[in-house]
Amino acid sequence: MSHATFEKRTHGTRPWHDFPPRRTVPVAARCVAMCLAACTTAADVGVWLMPLDTAETGFNATLTGVSADGLVAAGSVARRFEAPPTAPRRYAVTFSSPSARASVSLNFEEPRDVFVWGVSGDGSTLVGLGFDNRNLSVERPFKVTTTGVPTTLPFPSNYTRGTAYAANHNGEIVVGAVEQGQGGTSGIAVRWVGTTAQPIPSLPNTSIASAYAVSGSGDLVAGAGDTNGWTTAFAWSPTMGTVELPRFGGSPSSTALGMSPDGRFIVGAVRTGGGGRFARWTDLHTVEDLGLLAGYEDAFAHDVSADGSVVVGYDSNFSLPTETTLASVWTQATGHIRLSEYLSGQGISVPSGVRLTEAYGISDDGRTIVGRALIGSQRYGYVARVPTPGGAALIGVAALLASRRRR
Repeated sequence: MSHATFEKRTHGTRPWHDFPPRRTVPVAARCVAMCLAACTTAADVGVWLMPLDTAETGFNATLTGVSADGLVAAGSVARRFEAPPTAPRRYAVTFSSPSARASVSLNFEEPRDVFVWGVSGDGSTLVGLGFDNRNLSVERPFKVTTTGVPTTLPFPSNYTRGTAYAANHNGEIVVGAVEQGQGGTSGIAVRWVGTTAQPIPSLPNTSIASAYAVSGSGDLVAGAGDTNGWTTAFAWSPTMGTVELPRFGGSPSSTALGMSPDGRFIVGAVRTGGGGRFARWTDLHTVEDLGLLAGYEDAFAHDVSADGSVVVGYDSNFSLPTETTLASVWTQATGHIRLSEYLSGQGISVPSGVRLTEAYGISDDGRTIVGRALIGSQRYGYVARVPTPGGAALIGVAALLASRRRR
């Protein structure tokens, strides 16, 4: 099951929802950690690309998560179609600014090829999916500290492959999914406490489920399960058990992908007759439709700021000749708009020739956003930092007041 599919169908060879697809993971991938200095001046805002001018330039890259304070971003760099090397794969880069980089060594003995899906709130721990080069059919969930000590997370009984998607604030609790065999037809959501795997009970009639988000304390988990061919968003806690999250507009399908640190806000998508749309759940009971870009088929919200005011993700339409996915953002002031438009409203220009295709993570204060960008056919990770969260509205008000003073 690719990360949070709405239903079991594809557009050509692309999955319904691409994060990126687990079934098409490149042959080789390396973990990346990027550390960012606190932003207090105008020089600290802008859009930065990764891998910058490191030795990995020319290989596809993605940033998939950012720490609560916006100082650590994590992701992967992938080498495609190369014979596996005999030495373990190692890759990391950190920076306090684009011109002041420092390395962080992440040493992966086993598994060797890794994709990072998330980072703990304190930035100390990365989690994801790993492969052993000798047996690519074995997918292993792992976590690794930024000091370079990896841990392969165990499978519950009778399960043989899995992925870790998210970690709580201190990295002690990790959530993800495990499956039986390669077909992906039977699986459960899992919560790892330390190195102990705790299965999360599935909703009724669910054949496969994944946990994609966890609160800072680790006590609330959210994700989606496959129920009769459609996905259903759920939340779980030790005291509440597993509950289905509400939908709007008579929707047949939903998925939960991100969560605020206190668990009050959960974001994801709800499918309606007009396609998937950004969704935000508040206190588990209230769901809001946060919209879809005009001309697109689906929208997936991946993360939310601590106060719920900024939601990031992407919109997709694989029938378009270009811009099949486009990074997008929602705020109360702007509504659901392109991320590039949002940045422009904050006085930040996206570099020429760069298209921001997905947004996967946002810091607690809403100022730092990370994801994936495209230059030609080359994919890069990006970090976008704004002066104030939701500040497009403030800039607009300032411009209005200035125009009135000139009259």
